[in-house]
Amino acid sequence: MKRRQILALVLVVALMSGLIAASCAAPAPAPAPTPAPAPAPAPAPAPAPAPAPAPAPAPAPSPAPVPAQPAKVVKWVQVAQWSDPMHNMKWLYKRNEMLEAASNGRFIIESHPTGAIMHGDEAFDATHDGTIDALNSTMHTWIGKISASPLFAARPMGFTSTQMVAWLEHAGGLDYMYEVLEPFNFGYTGYTYVTTPEDFCWSNVDMSTLEAWKGVKFRCKGFWADVLSDPRVGASVTTIAGAELYAAQEKGILDAF
Repeated sequence: MKRRQILALVLVVALMSGLIAASCAAPAPAPAPTPAPAPAPAPAPAPAPAPAPAPAPAPAPSPAPVPAQPAKVVKWVQVAQWSDPMHNMKWLYKRNEMLEAASNGRFIIESHPTGAIMHGDEAFDATHDGTIDALNSTMHTWIGKISASPLFAARPMGFTSTQMVAWLEHAGGLDYMYEVLEPFNFGYTGYTYVTTPEDFCWSNVDMSTLEAWKGVKFRCKGFWADVLSDPRVGASVTTIAGAELYAAQEKGILDAF
């Protein structure tokens, strides 16, 4: 009996020790906490929108077109030594038409025959003084003002037209002409046309001897006039407009020209 009690007591003590051991065992470790989820990456900032381009400045208004100014017209008044029926005047009229057309009406020359607004013999001084703008004449007309002037005009026993142009253009003649005209108030000087030497003359009277020349009413000018009015020749030199020559000779006003 006692042996049973001792055995039972041993069993009870062993059981209690097991319970105590069981109750004193280290508690089971707490489960590791679930890691917090990684924060979602911050969204990339949306790119700032490009600034709208500044509006182009409104173009400056085009200036109002300046009205075209009328073309300046240069107008000359010219007096010629010639009478209207002479071919010299017809040539001047034609030249004036060509100049006006070539300049679109901006350069106009009004050419007047001798006697229309003044006598042709007055044209040299009138041009020099500025009363008119231009003159057209033969150089030898002005021998009283320019003693060398007959060199630049057709004259008896002078150059042919070809020889005259060759002298003027290639042998210093034109420079010499400019030199003798330099003292006068002329903006431009030049030769207009070159003719052949003058014929000896047209006469109603016999002039076959030197004595026959005395008293002959002879129309000429320049160097030729100086020669014929020399007492050794003795002609009566006069000046008449070219258009009047034939009528003057018919009426006996002239004997020769």
